[in-house]
Amino acid sequence: MNIKTVFAGMLLMASALSFAWPPEGRYRQEVRNPSRGESYSIIRTLDLNTDGKAKLTTEYKGDRPSVDLLVRDDYGNIMELVSENRIVYHSGNWRLNGNRIVVDLTRLKAGNDERNVHSAIEFDLNGEELLAKNQDTGDYGDRMMRLRLTEKFRSSGEPDSKRLRGTYGWGEDIKAEDGESLYFRRLRLNDDGSAELTSEYSGSRPRMDRQYLDAFGALFAEVVSNRKITHRGKWRESDGKVFVELDKVGGGAFAQNIRSAFRFDPRGDELLVLDTDRTDYGSREFRLKRDWAPRRIDDRGDNYQGLLSRKTTELDQDVHGGGFLNREGSKARELRQARLILRKNGDFELRVRGDGEYVLRGVYNMKSDTTVELEVREADGHRGLVTGTATFSKDRQLRKISIRGDLQGQRMSLTFDAGG
Repeated sequence: MNIKTVFAGMLLMASALSFAWPPEGRYRQEVRNPSRGESYSIIRTLDLNTDGKAKLTTEYKGDRPSVDLLVRDDYGNIMELVSENRIVYHSGNWRLNGNRIVVDLTRLKAGNDERNVHSAIEFDLNGEELLAKNQDTGDYGDRMMRLRLTEKFRSSGEPDSKRLRGTYGWGEDIKAEDGESLYFRRLRLNDDGSAELTSEYSGSRPRMDRQYLDAFGALFAEVVSNRKITHRGKWRESDGKVFVELDKVGGGAFAQNIRSAFRFDPRGDELLVLDTDRTDYGSREFRLKRDWAPRRIDDRGDNYQGLLSRKTTELDQDVHGGGFLNREGSKARELRQARLILRKNGDFELRVRGDGEYVLRGVYNMKSDTTVELEVREADGHRGLVTGTATFSKDRQLRKISIRGDLQGQRMSLTFDAGG
């Protein structure tokens, strides 16, 4: 074997390593607070589609950016359009050039303005990251892009309308200024690939508490102001998951271009939320049930006290007993009281008390008349995946809770016995 053959073989192996899997997919970069004195993020999303088409989306979330010389040098002249329109789309084509990916963008859309603008970017593929080696510094600045894979594209992305299309919903009772209030969301997946996510409340006007803004996101304030908003976009199925991309919000006096993305796991007649836009939609875990319909509440204040708990809560028990909460690296905490709330939308909340209060939230599944399976998604603000069970007597009185698993890389366990 001569040296040319060996060298050619090494090049072939290097190419195979660089493209161990097809590069088609979605890549994302988020830069937080790029300018002093302002709180916002610049988000870039690059789609490399299976048909050779490409689209680079640039947007901001948070405060509207002031485009000074520093921002323009780092992120390019396109930031002027992003600041004015919140989101800008640049579409074209992509191709392989040796071990690199070349993206040629030719059509720019910002608000109602659409024009021909050519920009070329050349990327190296490094594992699940795209590293820009050359980019149009006039349009996109001197700071080279570094985007990470968030979704692989293995099919045309056309939705399976027969299996998944329909309307799904979720709701939660919340505190109101006067009387009762129900906050709910309904997602509609249409045959043509379009999607609508409606956020709404019924009953009395909800309180504008900081905890609700954290739990339900920035758009919660617009729902309180307008009673109902609808976020429109499109959906598709890929690799057994449902991806929803929303970009237009309209409702009442509130109408904007706001981009939010969701990833759902279909399980039977439910859509479990895997990824969501926490800025716009908050930190609260939720799952959507097919054909779920909210129960309307009239705005009649005290005449309807207690209605929500009867309509939306499967179980709410507060019991005394004994137990311990253990977290790796921390001292065990003794527990003396536990309150378990099972909501009809499939969510649960567990509040255990000792020297202080510890709150766990997630989803549940009724395994039998006396056993409930708990899947913890959030514990005192920390995210993870922890499982356990709640055991009841035949007359549905809470008897025992047992939970254990990993929470942000740390082992945790919780045991509680009623009357212990």
